[in-house]
Amino acid sequence: FIVSISPFFQGVVINELDAITTEGPQFIELYGSPNLGLEGHSLAMIKSVLHPGNIFTVEVYDAVSLDSLSLDSEGFLSIERELNPTVAAVAIYESDISTLVLGEAPPSDDIVDAIVYGDASPMSPQAQIILEAIMPSGSGLLYEGTEENPMGHSISRLPYGGDPFDLSSYALQ
Repeated sequence: FIVSISPFFQGVVINELDAITTEGPQFIELYGSPNLGLEGHSLAMIKSVLHPGNIFTVEVYDAVSLDSLSLDSEGFLSIERELNPTVAAVAIYESDISTLVLGEAPPSDDIVDAIVYGDASPMSPQAQIILEAIMPSGSGLLYEGTEENPMGHSISRLPYGGDPFDLSSYALQ
């Protein structure tokens, strides 16, 4: 797979993700320029699927059009969604939601930012198939439970924002 980062990057990134919760909703937080309109952007939730013969594929399991939304006056937008808590990903696309077909492989073009998260090694088949589908070569994945308490943390960029696909800017919060 060859991943194509959107050439029209406007500065919106995934800032925080909380997929493992006991209280409160699961969510994805976006960050960028204050009041930035998100017309032409979509958000995809992606997972791997095990098939007979121990073969994994990758598919979009949920998608959200960001067309009518914008970042707030501080540059944030929180979106509550049911997130896969095992091995999965979230990606921002600079494309219409019609390109994100549920149950099919995610597009590898026009990705603005993405994060793969989960409780597996990046070399595990279920993580590797997602990484190859949406992340630049050499990327890894993050896990909320690295301090033995996944329900008490989220994966957050500190400081806010950062460069797309830069996993080193994330910390447990």
